[in-house]
Amino acid sequence: MIIIKVPNTQPQSEIGQAFAQESTPFTTPEAPLEPICLCALGLEACDYIEKAFYNGANKYQNDYTSLFINKEDSTDLIVFTLIDLITGNETILSSGNASTYGVYSEDDNHVGVEIDFNTLKTNYPDLKKIKFKKEQTVFGTPLSSETHTFSLLPFSIYQADQTVRIESVTSGLIESGNDYETLGWRNSVRIQGIVRRDYGTETDRILDEDRRLVQIQDKVNREYSLYTTLLPQSIYEALIEDKMLGNKLIVSDYNIHNANYKGLSLSPTANGIDNTHYEGNQNMSFVLKFTDEAQNIIKRNK
Repeated sequence: MIIIKVPNTQPQSEIGQAFAQESTPFTTPEAPLEPICLCALGLEACDYIEKAFYNGANKYQNDYTSLFINKEDSTDLIVFTLIDLITGNETILSSGNASTYGVYSEDDNHVGVEIDFNTLKTNYPDLKKIKFKKEQTVFGTPLSSETHTFSLLPFSIYQADQTVRIESVTSGLIESGNDYETLGWRNSVRIQGIVRRDYGTETDRILDEDRRLVQIQDKVNREYSLYTTLLPQSIYEALIEDKMLGNKLIVSDYNIHNANYKGLSLSPTANGIDNTHYEGNQNMSFVLKFTDEAQNIIKRNK
């Protein structure tokens, strides 16, 4: 037997009196509290900050993004500008300095740039937080918009934890959006979320003369669900209405405690978008559902 003596640092009063203070009762809510965005409370501007990694050991650890504008007329003037949010300095991204940031593409129908953050950081080492400005002048009328904020970070498995990168390669026409023609245009976005994989099966059997089920073919289906956190409109519209329509989708999950889902070539499933609204919050969360692009987990009898 082990006896441990613990000193009494708060002895009861010798006269045996207890003292209490009345407090306001607290009622536990019947339903879980809904997640909210600080901007909905007026405490913070709703500017999505995307982690943009560089200096990684392989392509899955180095991020990129793309800007693309269709011309209304071949005479349109289109300018992409890099904005350093710390110093306020601006740099025009042109064909002349493309080697310092990535790829520049222009023809009679479009102008686009692909920004490789590893290349960008190498040539502009002081950059930390940036935005991009898109300007288009159509028959003398100027149009302008800015992207969300990108936070440039050296790759770390801990910094990348709880994020998912979605890459798209797109050709063809989106009738309400961009005409990518035959370009095979690459784009990418990193969001907060997690990927889960489930399995389904398809079986093909016949009943033989002994009334036994005999295998003809069996197939295993891998089904994926991407659960996102709350996303602002600028992010989820570009994701759902552009990137998800790509000819090819590549999804990589960076959650430390998840299975290794890197470089998955996936295809969206029918009716594979669920979204949730929260009262008083303009952002939405999503569950996006996919299946393998290659449907090849099949066993046949020769």
